Amino acid sequence: MKINMPVTDNQVVMQDGQTLVSKTDLKGTLTYVNRAFLDISGFTMEELIGKNHNVVRHPDMPPEAFADLWATLKKGRPWTALVKNRCKNGDYYWVIANATPVFQNGQVVEYMSVRSKPTHEQIRQAEMLYADLKDGKVALNEGRIKETGTAAVLARYKSAPLAQKLMAAQGIMAAVAVLMVYSLFVDSSVLSPLVILASGIGLMVALVITYFSSSEMLKGMKEIADHARMLASGDFSRQISVDRDNEVSNLYLALKSLQIKTGFDIEDSQATANAATAIKNALDVCNTNVMMADKDYNIMYMNEAVLNMMKTAEADLKEVLPNFNANDLMGQNIDIFHKDPSHQRRMLDNLKDTYRVQIEVGKRSIVIVATPVFNEQGVRLNTVVEWEDRTVELARIAEEQRVEQERADADSKVFAENSRIKQALDNVSANVMVADKDLKIIYMNDAVIGMMRTAEADIRTDLPQFSVDTLDGANIDVFHKNPAHQRGLLERQNTTLDSEFLLGGRTLRVVANAIKDDSGERLGTVVEWSDRTEEVAIQKEIDNLVASASAGDLSARVDE
Repeated sequence: MKINMPVTDNQVVMQDGQTLVSKTDLKGTLTYVNRAFLDISGFTMEELIGKNHNVVRHPDMPPEAFADLWATLKKGRPWTALVKNRCKNGDYYWVIANATPVFQNGQVVEYMSVRSKPTHEQIRQAEMLYADLKDGKVALNEGRIKETGTAAVLARYKSAPLAQKLMAAQGIMAAVAVLMVYSLFVDSSVLSPLVILASGIGLMVALVITYFSSSEMLKGMKEIADHARMLASGDFSRQISVDRDNEVSNLYLALKSLQIKTGFDIEDSQATANAATAIKNALDVCNTNVMMADKDYNIMYMNEAVLNMMKTAEADLKEVLPNFNANDLMGQNIDIFHKDPSHQRRMLDNLKDTYRVQIEVGKRSIVIVATPVFNEQGVRLNTVVEWEDRTVELARIAEEQRVEQERADADSKVFAENSRIKQALDNVSANVMVADKDLKIIYMNDAVIGMMRTAEADIRTDLPQFSVDTLDGANIDVFHKNPAHQRGLLERQNTTLDSEFLLGGRTLRVVANAIKDDSGERLGTVVEWSDRTEEVAIQKEIDNLVASASAGDLSARVDE
């Protein structure tokens, strides 16, 4: 026997009204467990499904109990007894186990066990029973203690078929009747006192058998009717006890199997209904547009979101589908969305997986996502359809694309214009430099670069860090030891700024103009540079020559 370890002394108590359900195949391999079973056992679904049912067996349980369980089930009869099970972490829990074969077409196809919460007294008695069972003091038969001695004889009588008991009683009465007729018409001497006594006793036995058999049948019928009424009222918790094996007990056993199976089916249906209700409630308030159609494509559910979408699109849809009515969709066939639905039907009939398509219905662009729903046997039950009206979104995207294209065209035009301007500036003889709004140099034409290289050595006498190679991207502050004044002028300028200054012995002239956009916002500054060093030197020589001539000294000459 499989021994599951470790174990602890910690008992997990089932909740009132809690039901643990499992199913196995004919070899005892688990095929189904419900959520309550997982919760109390601590196992996951993956750890149980496909494993033998003994994965939850507690080592305190005697093997004889499970041998009796399987012997009973294989006879096609239900089995009820207390069972101590082991949790994954070693804790334990007690259950009243009601196991039964499940029949299909007269054949057992699986076994089901429905477990409920036992009382403390039931657990105490079960512990005593299993201790005696381990010690060999008792044996089990269909979940009950197997009788011995006189009790066994009485049990055999109680389990004798009622038909045999009644036939025996009738046989006794028939024998006495024959004897009486014989004595009356043939030979009265046969009625000796001993024969009369025996006949009387026989009649009494026959009457007793008839009375108790009839009482057993009547009592059984009454109890079965009571159990049936309890089941009909939805109460599946009442224990159906069977202490014999005859025609009446067979009815009890059949009713007990019905109780176990139907109780599970109802609980499972209720759980499914609760889950479906939760899903419906979630779908009712979600923003996704959801519709569900049955296997014949009749609309059986629409959430609020899809109904609102249909109402919004109704006017446009009516241009193509004149009979469309958003308030009258429930129960309608989804063929109403198509002028010629035959193609759509063939596609849905063959659908095995999610299918997504965008359709144009009048002015509306609608995305449909259809997902078939199958049962365990692979039969299609219904189809879930998600709707997305992309009309507004696509119009917005188209507008954004139009605006973006206009912007791109405008940028392309500006780029072309700028390219022409740059090409012109690259080829003019004027020394041109452009700075952005933060006064960082973003453009220099070849002329200004050449001028700066010519003056570079002289400028370094005042600005040792100056380098023509690092001017691109540098701030124009590099031309000033104290640039704050110059920066202020450029940032506030509204007209042309024309200034001249000495730098490294060079006389430099700058003419700066602000660059602004159509709204008047300053974008940058264009600066024209002139190196007037030679021009100023010549002017000084001429001024000196004129001054000398005015003083009467005509010997002075201009240096060549």
